Amino acid sequence: MPNNTYRCEAERHKSIRSAMKFEEERTEPLTVIRQVETAEEAEKMFDPLSYSKGHEEFKNALITYMDRHQFQSVNSRNFMEISNEQLHQNREFGRTMNVTKIMNSWTHQPSYPIVRCSLPGKGRIRLSQMPFPLLRSNSSQANALWWIPIAMTDGRRPDFTREGTYPRVWITPEHPTLEIPYFPQVSNRDGPAEDQEPDTWIIVNGQFASYGRVLYDKANWRLISNQLMLNHTVIPKVTRAQLIDDAFTLALAGYLDYQVVVELIEYLTLVNDEFVQSTSLFHLKLIQERSRHNESLYNLFKEYTSRFKFEKTEHGELDDYSDWVRVGDPLDGVGCLNWSDDGVCVDQVMRLFHVQMDGSITPEEKKAISEHLERNWCAVIRYGGKEEWNWAWRASLCDMWSSQRTKILSAMSCSQDRDRLKQLLSRVFSPTIEQDPHETFATIEKMTENHVARSIVLNFLATNLEILGRQ
Repeated sequence: MPNNTYRCEAERHKSIRSAMKFEEERTEPLTVIRQVETAEEAEKMFDPLSYSKGHEEFKNALITYMDRHQFQSVNSRNFMEISNEQLHQNREFGRTMNVTKIMNSWTHQPSYPIVRCSLPGKGRIRLSQMPFPLLRSNSSQANALWWIPIAMTDGRRPDFTREGTYPRVWITPEHPTLEIPYFPQVSNRDGPAEDQEPDTWIIVNGQFASYGRVLYDKANWRLISNQLMLNHTVIPKVTRAQLIDDAFTLALAGYLDYQVVVELIEYLTLVNDEFVQSTSLFHLKLIQERSRHNESLYNLFKEYTSRFKFEKTEHGELDDYSDWVRVGDPLDGVGCLNWSDDGVCVDQVMRLFHVQMDGSITPEEKKAISEHLERNWCAVIRYGGKEEWNWAWRASLCDMWSSQRTKILSAMSCSQDRDRLKQLLSRVFSPTIEQDPHETFATIEKMTENHVARSIVLNFLATNLEILGRQ
C-alpha cells in the first residue's frame, strides 16, 4: 500500500507542477479582466492555474471579498484593496508593498520566472530572473519580469519552517538582478576570500515559498547533492521533490546538464524516499520515451533507475512506484503520443481498458492496469467517452471490497462532463445502490480536485449537507 502520510504534500506538489505545465503551453496572460456572458464561461476563468498560483493570503482575501461583497458585481479594485489588508496584517514587509503592481506582474503576462542563483564570492549571493520559455513562441514573453519574493536558507542554519519561508528580499521588474551579502566573510590565510568556493549549500524559496523554478550554479547543485547523500532528511521532502522537479525541467529546457540531475537523484539508490521517488520516476518515464533516439541519455538514467531502493509491503510486494519505468510493461510509455499530466500514457491505458471491456485482456495486461487502478482509470475517464463511462459505472455496481469501489469512484471523479459528474454525485440517493458513507465523501473530496466539478460539488453540498450528515 502507498504511504498516505504524504498525500497532502503530494497533492500540493502535483497541483503546482500541473499549473506550471499548463502555463508552459499558454501564450496569453492570466488576466483577471475577462468578458463573460454565461455561467459556463465564468467557470472556465477558474482554470487549474488560478487555483495553484495563490497562497494563504490570497485565499483569505478571496474569502473576505466574497463575504463583504456578496451579491455584487465583481470588481478587481475592491479585491486588491482587501488583498492589501490581508498582506499588511500578516507581515511588516507588506506595509510598503503595492499589491496591484505585484499581482499585475503575475496575472497580466504569460509564463513564470526562473530565478538564477549563484555565489560569486566574498560571502555574497547573486539573484536574477528570466521567464521560463514557452513551448510556443511569444515575443512579448521574452521581456517578462515579475515581483518575486525571495526566501533563503543554507546548510549551516537550515530553516524550512513557516517563518523561514518569509521573503528576505524581493526581485522586482525595476531591479531584476540583485547581489547581496549572505554568508559572513571568514579570514583565509591561504588566499583572498573571494577565491574560496562556498562550503555549504543555499536553497532559495524552498517549500514552494514562491511560484517559479530556481536555477543554481553547478557548485551549489553539487553541494545539495552531497547533502542528500550524507543526510537527505535535513532538507524536507517537499523541498527535495521541488529541487528534483526543477532540475529535470530545467535540464529538458536546456539550462542544466543532465549529469547534474543524475547526481541529484543518486541518493535514491541508497534510501527508499517514496514521496520524492514518485517525482523522479514521473520525469524518468518521460525521458524513457523522449530518449529513444539518444542511447547515451537513455542508458544514463536507466542505470540509476535500476538501482532505486524500493521497500516491500507487508504482503512482500514492491510499493506502488516500483514499476513506473519498467521496460516491456504494457504501460511502459514507449511510442506514446498522448500523455496525461500525471505521467500516464493515455494511448496505452485506453487500449488496456478496451481489451478489459471486451474480455480479451491478458493476465499481464490486467496486472498493469490494476496496479495503479485509480490513476489509470482516471486517465480513461478524463479522455474517454460515454462508452468507457458506462462500463466503469457498471463495474462500480459489482460486488467488491469497499476500498476497490472507492478507487473506481475516485477515478470517475476525473470526468470532464458535467452531466456525468452530477450522475456520480446523485447515486448516493439511489434506492437500488448501496454506497458506504466513506465512499461518498471520498468521491466528493476527489471531485474538489477537478476544476470542472468544483461548482457542482459546492451546489450539491449546499443543497444536501443535512441529508449527508445523517448517513
